[in-house]
Order: sequence, then structure tokens, then C-alpha cells
Amino acid sequence: MKIVFFSAQPYDRIFFEKHNTDHGFELVFLEAQLSEQTVALIDNAIAVCIFVNDRITENVCRQLAEKSVKIIRRDCIFGKKF
Repeated sequence: MKIVFFSAQPYDRIFFEKHNTDHGFELVFLEAQLSEQTVALIDNAIAVCIFVNDRITENVCRQLAEKSVKIIRRDCIFGKKF
């Protein structure tokens, strides 16, 4: 399964790659924010992971569905800093 991460920072990559070792997902990390223009960067992914500054509009959802994306995960932490 291929997962595309938008707005990915270097520490995101380290964290998700470390926890993916037992699962073997194909992880693609993009620095670009998700938007109507950047949906085109997705190729054969079943899931996307977005962060708080990504724009998830109705049109973006429609485009993701057209690309057969089944899962949208928003990753954010509110409140306490770790």
C-alpha cells in the first residue's frame, strides 16, 4: 500500500519510516501542501496523510476520489508540546 504525506517535515519522515519497518508500506513524503493544484502529485496511492495547514476542500476530496484514494488522515497535535 502506498501512502503519500503532504507538508512533510524531516522529523515526520524519521518518525513514520521508523514505525513502518514492520508494515512495509510504500511511503512518499512531499514538502508541498495538499491543494487543488498538488493533488496531481499523487500516483497510485491508497492513502494520504495531511497536516494542519493542508487545504482539504470539497474539490480536493473529489480529485482524491478520482485518483482512487480511500483514506485521508489528518495528523495534528493540539495543546501540549512533546
